[in-house]
Amino acid sequence: MNYTKGKWYVKDYREGEAKSIRCDCGEGLDAQIAFVLEKGDAHIIAAAVNACIKVNPNNPLAVAESIQEMYEAMKELIKVYNIEADAADSDYHPSCWRQAYEALVKVEGKKW
Repeated sequence: MNYTKGKWYVKDYREGEAKSIRCDCGEGLDAQIAFVLEKGDAHIIAAAVNACIKVNPNNPLAVAESIQEMYEAMKELIKVYNIEADAADSDYHPSCWRQAYEALVKVEGKKW
C-alpha cells in the first residue's frame, strides 16, 4: 500500500475554520491530505502519521496497526520484571528499562 511520503503538518485552510493536513513532499512541493474541523484532531493525525513513518518508513500502517499490541507487551514486561521508577535507575537493570518505564509514564500521564 502506498502513502504520501514526507513530513505531515497542519495548516489553516481558512482562518478560524477547518485545518488542512498537508505533506511536505520535498523540492518545495506539498500535498493536501485532508480537511479536519477540529485543530486537535488535525494535530493528532499528523503526529501519529509522522511517528509511524519514523518507526517504519516502508510500512507505517503496520506500525499503526500494532501500537496497541506493543503497548500491552511493554506494560506487561514492566510488570513482570517489577520495574518502578527507582528500580529502573539501578545498575541491575539496563538503561532500556528506564526508557520503557518513561515511555509508559508519558503515554499514561502517571507514574506507577
